Formats: sequence, C-alpha cells, structure tokens
Amino acid sequence: MSVQSRMRLPVLLVLGVAVVGCGSSNRSADARTAPEPDSAAAAAAPATAAGPFTMYTHCGVNGAKINGLWWEVTPPMSDGHGNPPDGWGNPYQAGVLTFTSDATAVFRATSTESQLLTATLRRTTSTEYPFICS
Repeated sequence: MSVQSRMRLPVLLVLGVAVVGCGSSNRSADARTAPEPDSAAAAAAPATAAGPFTMYTHCGVNGAKINGLWWEVTPPMSDGHGNPPDGWGNPYQAGVLTFTSDATAVFRATSTESQLLTATLRRTTSTEYPFICS
C-alpha cells in the first residue's frame, strides 16, 4: 500500500462515519416521543377533504402532526392517568380525518364497542410535539 493510499484511509473512514450519521433520523427512538403517523392522505388536503388517518393516542388524545405541523385536540382527552379515554385504542386509533377549514379538522372513529369517537383538532404553528410522555 502506498503512502498516499494509507493517508486516504483515515479520511475515508471519517467520511464514511459522517455519511452514516447524516443518514440517520433526527427523531430519537425514545418511546416517550410520539411517532408521527402516516399523514399522506392529509398532507396539503383542501378544506373538507377526508381520508384515513391513524392517530397516536398512547399519552391521551392530544393531537397529531399533520403535514409537518402540530394540530392540537381541543380539548385534550385522557383517562386522567396519561392514557386515552375508554373506548379509544392505545397506542393508536385508526379513523378518518376531515378538514373543516384550513385551520381545523375533525377525527372520527368507531370503538370496538361501536361507540363514535370524535376529536376536533386545531392547527398550530409548531413543528414539534409540545410534550413528551413517558
């Protein structure tokens, strides 16, 4: 191996580590951070458009990240112990998200007991989850 080749090896190793680091997600695998649900059907949807949506409910029914922004449930719902209310799935609830305006949406689902589950969401300007649950 030439001197020039030996000098390039550490540089290539450093670059390789940097590339691997850049390819990893910014989101931690920390279970206390709510995972972002697939919101492809909701991304940039016009008012009144509806589509299937899975809401993260493990820490209560608090909101959802849609098209990069946090939409908060008003009022938030829980069982008083950081869990979703009775009837809601945990950690997720599948349903339908309908945009009623550019700033509001309604999530509707049916519980396993055929109970109608509804949450009203209001768009915020935040791009981050406003809380971390454990």
